[in-house]
Amino acid sequence: MGACSAFRLSVFAAFVVGAARSDVLAHPGPHEEIERLDALIAAEPQRGDLYIERAFQFRLAGQHEVALADLDSAERLAPQDPAIWIHRGLTLAEMQRDVEAHAALSRYLEASAGNTIALAERGRLRERLGRSAEALADYTAALAIQPEVTLYLLRGALHEKLGDLDAAAAGYREGLVQLGDAITIRQALIGVEIKRKDYAAAIALVNAALESAPNRTPWLMRRAEILELAGHAAEAESSRLEALAEIDRLLARRPTAIHLVSRAEIYRALGRPDDARRDVELALNKAPHYRAAQELQSQLAVHSAKE
Repeated sequence: MGACSAFRLSVFAAFVVGAARSDVLAHPGPHEEIERLDALIAAEPQRGDLYIERAFQFRLAGQHEVALADLDSAERLAPQDPAIWIHRGLTLAEMQRDVEAHAALSRYLEASAGNTIALAERGRLRERLGRSAEALADYTAALAIQPEVTLYLLRGALHEKLGDLDAAAAGYREGLVQLGDAITIRQALIGVEIKRKDYAAAIALVNAALESAPNRTPWLMRRAEILELAGHAAEAESSRLEALAEIDRLLARRPTAIHLVSRAEIYRALGRPDDARRDVELALNKAPHYRAAQELQSQLAVHSAKE
């Protein structure tokens, strides 16, 4: 792959699978880059790589049809450049034209060495198209090139959807080994162990997180939930009380609305709704538009009405 293509694909890495559209559009970069590329193309209209680069920027700006037109121009000028097909595939995928996107990414992968972004996106397309086994193969191939949290979660979620909890657990554990203490992978693994009713394994994962967590409260509450499911009500209550002591310590240092809502959740779990309502009111006094506080207030009101 040439230097220009390598540069383009390195830029793509910043927008790897799952990038939020709102984050992309909020950035002024694509529009400025399009203006710059307009000038370069006017000066050198026979350079296919410039059309590819502009197509990339148009895609980031949400102008998909224009991006495809630029890729058509690039293909006329440089039909052998495989970068055309990864850009075309990603653009078509965003347009929900899944079959065409799959064909474009497959063509790219057949013509080039493995690429994490292309494999991951084709995996997502295959999953949407109901080709689960092939999707899993693509996720695994992408992970072999570059271990990445999102890919482990995508593959694990598909294993769970297919009911293969053993494979899901094994994949998440592989992710923890490869990436260290990735919280989202740990949380996913805990969820799978609960589904498998291996409560001891789930509690062990929570306890490991507690050893280094700067805020132990959510992990203590998670442990309480698992202990309750395992039939250990007294131990679950003890974990909730430990969580209450932890959040009290944090509130003494920083009485934030977030911490107040956390304590309200603990009070609710402990069967102390009046204390929970008081903390929610305090949180809303500090942050009137805090969504979590508003939702918890509504839930407490419903519970109160049922009493």
